[in-house]
Amino acid sequence: PANTAAGKAAGKTAEKSAKKAAPSPTGAADSRAEGQPAKPAGKDWVALLDQLDLSGQVRELARNVQLQNRTDDRWDFVIAPALRHLGSAACVSRLSEAISDCMGHAVRVRIIENKDNEPLTAAALEQQQLQRNHSEAEKAIRDDPTVRALQEQMGAQLVDDTIQPLQ
Repeated sequence: PANTAAGKAAGKTAEKSAKKAAPSPTGAADSRAEGQPAKPAGKDWVALLDQLDLSGQVRELARNVQLQNRTDDRWDFVIAPALRHLGSAACVSRLSEAISDCMGHAVRVRIIENKDNEPLTAAALEQQQLQRNHSEAEKAIRDDPTVRALQEQMGAQLVDDTIQPLQ
């Protein structure tokens, strides 16, 4: 019975086992020796982020960092200086714990300030996608034959701020 305390505990154990059996964030089998460098996961970090049990400031930290390098036991992330305040010791510790739970072994997280350029983060990728969707919606409206006919025949005007992509 899943409604009993024992049933719930068994469910959580099975869930953790499933997480441990999950593939690495790059989607490939991980045959590297302990501590050996791996290539940055890039967009795979964004995919892994959705699997992590994060909320609040820790989730915002995770959305606003870019995975730079990782080994089996250490993951290095870069963050924009303006967002460094998100990387408190408690948040970094919680992020490390969530990644460790997902990977099935202890992972240390290090946050490095990136002063050279803006990191490519989950939040930045999401913003770029929203902008692409908005641009596509504007183009679709402007290219619509009915809209063009209304503009030509009746002097209709589009109000740019009101164009929204379908969701």
